Amino acid sequence: MIRYSTTIKSGTRRNQENKKSSKLRSNKSKLISALIVMVVLVSSFLYLFEINNMAVKGYQIRDLEKKIAELKVDNESLGLEVVELQSMRNLRAKVAKYNFVEADRIDYVSWHDTSFAQR
Repeated sequence: MIRYSTTIKSGTRRNQENKKSSKLRSNKSKLISALIVMVVLVSSFLYLFEINNMAVKGYQIRDLEKKIAELKVDNESLGLEVVELQSMRNLRAKVAKYNFVEADRIDYVSWHDTSFAQR
């Protein structure tokens, strides 16, 4: 009878060890599954975040391109206005308007002159 009871005890020990190992395997598989789910969720969130950033940058680039086009048009019109204001016809009209007189004698200052005071 002793043998029978020891075999029963050793069998239950094996069953308990098998249950523990199966619980560990079950816990490991649940942990791995949870980690996989977390990685998928985090990567999905990061993907959506980057897509949103790219869309925002696209709108900003489009707005800046529109501003560049507007500034080019303004620059061309200002360039034409500068040319028009510098034209001889316009300059003659302003000379007549302000009663300017033509200079008879022009004296230029020479910086090569050595008449400066020296210490």
